[in-house]
Amino acid sequence: MKKLIYFELRKIFSKRLSMVTLIGILLFSALLSFSTYQNKYAFDQNAGEGSGKAAVEIDKEIAAKYEGILTDEKVRQMMSDFAPTSDLHGLNAAYIYQNAMQSAAFSRFSDLNGNWNGLSVSDVFGNEEIKIGYVDGWLSTSRNMVRVFTALAFAVRSACRPHRRRSSPGSCPPQFFGFHSSWHRQSSDPHSPLDFRARCHPSPEISRKRK
Repeated sequence: MKKLIYFELRKIFSKRLSMVTLIGILLFSALLSFSTYQNKYAFDQNAGEGSGKAAVEIDKEIAAKYEGILTDEKVRQMMSDFAPTSDLHGLNAAYIYQNAMQSAAFSRFSDLNGNWNGLSVSDVFGNEEIKIGYVDGWLSTSRNMVRVFTALAFAVRSACRPHRRRSSPGSCPPQFFGFHSSWHRQSSDPHSPLDFRARCHPSPEISRKRK
């Protein structure tokens, strides 16, 4: 089985187009990871504001403050710490992003104005025990890997797709050689694909006439 897999992979990547595609996917993966890292943003009233590496440090600092089992007390504390300090001008507070922890809390426990909506942890998650902490790095990486593997799957499928050779008009298509059918339908069109038996497997009478 290992030899078969090795043989198939070698056959796929021996093609120049496959190698170019693979290099393109690797470059796409690197560019996607770099772009995600550089475009990362975080803000906190105490930790400040930053992007890229600074945003990662801010998110880690905030996550360390609330790390552990999610309780109703922590929810109320987060809703108080992350409460909007300016007018939202009609925007839904659940879609406002300041940092990863605030976004996760507001999407579940905030009303339109950014206040606690009264839901408890059990109301949102049931009896399941929820642990919170810094997971944004792994979450972003997993999202990027899904995109990369999807592109790789399409590339492998394209490389494994058989290329069919087109037959010229009036000739017997390659897939019909050796075809024997118990039924036979004549057609007035000499190039009709329904007249397999007469064209691909001529009868002895037709063969003698051709000689």
